[in-house]
Amino acid sequence: MDIKIVPATRENLALVAAGMRTDDQQECWRNGYTPEAAVLWSAKDSNLNAVCMVNGAPLGAYGLNTKKDPVIGYPWVLTTALVEDYKKTFMRASQEIVADMLSRRPILQLYVDAKHYRALRWAQWLGFKIGPEFEYGPLKARFVQIVKTAERTKMPLIVPASIGVH
Repeated sequence: MDIKIVPATRENLALVAAGMRTDDQQECWRNGYTPEAAVLWSAKDSNLNAVCMVNGAPLGAYGLNTKKDPVIGYPWVLTTALVEDYKKTFMRASQEIVADMLSRRPILQLYVDAKHYRALRWAQWLGFKIGPEFEYGPLKARFVQIVKTAERTKMPLIVPASIGVH
């Protein structure tokens, strides 16, 4: 199996949109976008975008917006139906991608359609915390905020023997 992460282009993003998984399509529609518009807008709004290819076919596209906030990164991911054939590959790649995103921003935050159960299970598996439902987007569909923070090692506080105060 040949897996590659390649830069997002209009061409490979169009392939992702054309082969988008039904659950992802529905999330796009509930957010007021066609699948084509959603993938193009997401990539345009982000400064780090890529497509995961398996044997030359797109598994999905993802990106991270680091332009809005110096601490919070805003990721996105849209997958193709091919994910169903490569679930383990997708899960392993997701772990590496999320770790890379957390190295760029210590907090990741995004909104997910509350009816997109597969995406919510995937996010929980990756360690995202899922918030309560709320109305979101032009159609006021039910979405949830999901957040993941980088794990930090707690360092003991070391107090110098002499701090020079008399």
